[in-house]
Amino acid sequence: KTKNEKEFWMAVIEIEKEKLLYFILTYPQKTVLVKTGEKDAEKRFLGYEFSNRRGNEGIHPIQRGKTVDECTRLFDDKNLENPEKASTYIYRAFLGDYSSPIHESLKENISRVRLVDMLTFERASFEKTISLAIKKKVKIESKWEQVKLGEIISLEYGKSLQESKRIKGIYPVMGSNGISGYHNEYIVEGPAIIVGRKGTAGKVTFISNNCYPIDTTFYIQVKDKTNLKYLYYTLSQLDLESKAGGTGVPGINRNEIYDIKIPLPPKEIQEKIVAEIEELEKQAEKAKEEIREAKEKIEQIFTDVYSKANTVYRLSNDDIFSVSIGKRVIEADLNENGEIPVYSANVFEAFGFINKYLIKDFTVPSVLWGIDGDWMVNYMPENKPFYPTDHCGILRIKNNKAQPKYLAWALHKEGKKQGFSRTLRASIDRIQSLSIKFPPFSEQQKIVAEIEKIEAKITALEQELSEIPEQKEQILKKYL
Repeated sequence: KTKNEKEFWMAVIEIEKEKLLYFILTYPQKTVLVKTGEKDAEKRFLGYEFSNRRGNEGIHPIQRGKTVDECTRLFDDKNLENPEKASTYIYRAFLGDYSSPIHESLKENISRVRLVDMLTFERASFEKTISLAIKKKVKIESKWEQVKLGEIISLEYGKSLQESKRIKGIYPVMGSNGISGYHNEYIVEGPAIIVGRKGTAGKVTFISNNCYPIDTTFYIQVKDKTNLKYLYYTLSQLDLESKAGGTGVPGINRNEIYDIKIPLPPKEIQEKIVAEIEELEKQAEKAKEEIREAKEKIEQIFTDVYSKANTVYRLSNDDIFSVSIGKRVIEADLNENGEIPVYSANVFEAFGFINKYLIKDFTVPSVLWGIDGDWMVNYMPENKPFYPTDHCGILRIKNNKAQPKYLAWALHKEGKKQGFSRTLRASIDRIQSLSIKFPPFSEQQKIVAEIEKIEAKITALEQELSEIPEQKEQILKKYL
């Protein structure tokens, strides 16, 4: 639009001056974003839904027998500091509080972002529009020099390989989500870092062996001053997946990765970081191996006892067993503020919460099984309330003939033998038709006590494993 170079630069400078002004104005400010979610999640968050049904038009509370004010996650008209309501975080923002923890139940709905990140400064024109589609900043704060990845690495394209050729061989075939087969040739010498290019775009995988990265990946080549393992640990801390975009299958742009900056300390510092993190990884591998061995030991204890058991009880014996089924639960029955977990065909993970009981007495343990999903059996200890749906079966013991934890293991074994699955439903009739072998009750108690000691060890090891990612991050923070 400009007629000459001088006029061009005058126009550019005016635009950039305006950008700089708004950058300075917005840089110290933060914004609270509230997202409702979509479809059913949106209804649960808002606390109401619209109905067009004749004679029932208008807004209705999402839960029967309650008002919208009681159902909504938006506000609490009696308590401005209710951490389970979105209005609390807006109220705190006006008081200058942008750092208090967000309640677990609202983490998908509430976020705090820098206002400067909601403006777009990269374009030639400056529209001053606020964007709600915020991409996470990909940056690690550090005292060391920050260098662009493009200065220290190159991202090379993987090579196409038909799925029919990923069946046999000694070299891993690397896809965007990790190993996706094996082949008798390799194109990259290990160790190597593989980055998902399409599909699971941005996922970073380290592999020690020679491998064959396919065309949905990049593989990284590094320059001399960068330790490969240090680079991997650093990239793992970044949110490269937030760089994925495009329509259809998500993809990642090589030049965007090249523009990301990472700290580049001296090589001896990189080596210290690698040495300390590798020590943590050895601890993790040891813990995983101990967990595997402990689970095998539990299985062996049960198997040995079961093979010697000589008393058989049929589960239809109502002098010993109580067999029942839950009750249908619909979306409107669920309550995000509920305290009673609801179990369905997946008897290990609650699919929601509710504030009412179907079973009144929880002074005895229960054995739950999934009726029409993948075959699952779970032991539920006493004094742990739950609500079973009509896809969940409940088995209880009435006397001292059987120990419930032993029963749970034996039921799972017998169900696998029967082939219970999504296609062969584990109905009450089929469960009651099963006959299970039991050793003397005292023997059951003895092995369960032994197993519970092993389970306590597994729990401790799993806790140790869960803390290792945070410990890795702390090592990076210590040196960077």
